[in-house]
Amino acid sequence: MKHISLLSAALALSGCASMEQEPSAHIDFYVWNSNSLVTGFLGGGGGGDFDLMKGQTTSVRVGSPFPIRRCEAPNSCKQAVVTITNTLRLLSKVGGYASVQLDSHVQIGRQSSIRSPTGEITETINDGVPLIDPQDFHVTQTLELEAGNMQTVELIPEAHIEIRLP
Repeated sequence: MKHISLLSAALALSGCASMEQEPSAHIDFYVWNSNSLVTGFLGGGGGGDFDLMKGQTTSVRVGSPFPIRRCEAPNSCKQAVVTITNTLRLLSKVGGYASVQLDSHVQIGRQSSIRSPTGEITETINDGVPLIDPQDFHVTQTLELEAGNMQTVELIPEAHIEIRLP
């Protein structure tokens, strides 16, 4: 009887060993923009896939800044520039599952600039154009990702994030 208990305990522990947390996760990450000024995913090419390391925060600024346009009626439209800065943190990764914390900082206003390795990018709405009310907010979520399934996080009516564990 003692040998059966030891065998059961050993089998249970070996099952736990096969479910150990992994130190990194490869993810696909895209910001999508859908409005009359720009349509499609932002960030160009393969800039949307990278590795997250457990315990480290990764900052991602994809396709920012970009212009948006909102129309309440055909002749009543306003515009603004949107900048989205994302931080991602891998909380856990076991097998085909990962838990990722996403914090998206969204800024909407007349002008926005970002620095890139090749210089500074500035987007501005002209003074005579009606402006969407300026906003500055965060969208924070913990996402439970399953391999092969895409999750969508809505940020504003004109932009959302798609994130996937391949």
